[in-house]
Amino acid sequence: MTGTWTTYMMTFVLAGAVAFAGADGPFNVGVPMASGPGGAATVRELVHGGQAKFAIVEKRVFTERTEVELVLTDPSGKTIGGLATPYVQDEEDVRLLWKDFVTANLAIAALPDQISVREERKAEKESFAVAFALDHSPSMTMPRAIRMQKAVQQALATFDVNDYASVVKFTSRVSTEVSLSRDKEEVMKSFKVNGINLRSDGTAIYDGAMEALDELSQAQDVSKRILILFTDGEDNSSSATLNDVL
Repeated sequence: MTGTWTTYMMTFVLAGAVAFAGADGPFNVGVPMASGPGGAATVRELVHGGQAKFAIVEKRVFTERTEVELVLTDPSGKTIGGLATPYVQDEEDVRLLWKDFVTANLAIAALPDQISVREERKAEKESFAVAFALDHSPSMTMPRAIRMQKAVQQALATFDVNDYASVVKFTSRVSTEVSLSRDKEEVMKSFKVNGINLRSDGTAIYDGAMEALDELSQAQDVSKRILILFTDGEDNSSSATLNDVL
């Protein structure tokens, strides 16, 4: 999975004592909208109006200056860019966008003409390990099993070359159909869309989950490990318990 991560690097020459505060800071006052350059909303206005949230990544306090790295996100969690150099050309416009936020939200007493903000955009590539544990007990029925398998097949087709995948199928017994692998071609070839062909009654949900978790534990250098389990019933055949899975 590839995305863009936007951070803002800010440097302030201090006018007085330094303090840090939460989203509304100690200056919780009414904010007029669209007071930035060209009538644009300032960062303070975006935060105050609920259109943006901020999170401090790192802060460094020195004798004569403070440096802060932070991230702005919209309500959906996507990072917000385009609010500092080099994406805003005029440094005075940048200061107009940020100065009230620095004072009110970060509670930093900085000289307005000594606020420097730089935007950095980084390509972020995450790798995932995903294991599917699929119920193939008779109650699933052939049509439902095929629909489930086709959905998993479509999901596997979207995986990145850095992602791991594994597929475990279970009735009262557990079978690893696709061992954990980053080889997308091999994964797609190994996974079968063939309905129900496991000749066994019962539903060993917890055993299937434990087998999938064991597959995930073999993944190296991944951002996240994800277990996706499909079932239409309750466990009646496992030697493992829910507590074992959790």
